[in-house]
Amino acid sequence: MLIKVRTLRTIDESGVVLIVRLPQTPRSPDAQPATLWQDALVGFRFIMGNRYLRNFEALLFAINVFASIGFVLLRPLVLARTGNSAEALGLVMTVGAIGGVIGAVLLATLRSPRDKMLRVLGAIVVFSVVGRILFGIADLLAVLAVSVFFVHLCIPLIDGYTNTIWQEKIEPRMQGRVFAARQFFEDLTVPVGTVIAGPLVDHVLEPWMRPGSGGAQLFGPLVGTGQGAGIGLVFVAVGVLGVVVAAVGFLAPSVRRIEVHLPDHDGLAVPVDPALAAAGPVPRPAPAPVGQERP
Repeated sequence: MLIKVRTLRTIDESGVVLIVRLPQTPRSPDAQPATLWQDALVGFRFIMGNRYLRNFEALLFAINVFASIGFVLLRPLVLARTGNSAEALGLVMTVGAIGGVIGAVLLATLRSPRDKMLRVLGAIVVFSVVGRILFGIADLLAVLAVSVFFVHLCIPLIDGYTNTIWQEKIEPRMQGRVFAARQFFEDLTVPVGTVIAGPLVDHVLEPWMRPGSGGAQLFGPLVGTGQGAGIGLVFVAVGVLGVVVAAVGFLAPSVRRIEVHLPDHDGLAVPVDPALAAAGPVPRPAPAPVGQERP
């Protein structure tokens, strides 16, 4: 059934692409045709050639790695803490889905703030503290469900506001390449998180957290001992690291004030690396002074 639904969705999306006419983006008449390989690297060079976008993407990459580790281990921890109860797992995931719907509704109804980055970083803190640290130490079904509720509540807010920032700062003719490069970086976190989570839990932390082991003596009062304790410790660790990354974002002007430093594309183009010459010359305006809003 799932395969049929995905097939229908693919057909539907393909039909939309064929029907909708996209406007031509302006291109410099002096620009030389790029090879396929050069064209594929344009988005990566664009991000890496701009320190504001590069630092922003580095923050998102780190958070996505921590989130991916958590999502791989979420179901095993719920099962371990509830005696392998499929009903309990279903309840927790249902509550999480409700949180996702409420988060999407909030994103759609709240007025778009001038400082979206502040909400992104705030949502990352809530995600990390309630959705990771609390989830790792919880042993009651209700607490597990509430924790997952806040995880899914925060995801639309983080993704929605970050996507808006990228759309505002990247000029239309570069959006496809830049967004593809950004999606590559963030999709890469899924296999990275999976490769880290599995061996770390199975071969290191779960044996270390067995009763009588050194880890059980150190962290047993926090996450318990025995089955699932090693997974709980991973959640606490990635939650703490998530808070650290958010704190770095708050303290780094290139991230915290990216909306001030980079002009919107409807005013001036985003400064880029000279290697993008193959895509056409792009103006390199001076960034707005720190603390001063653009007109």
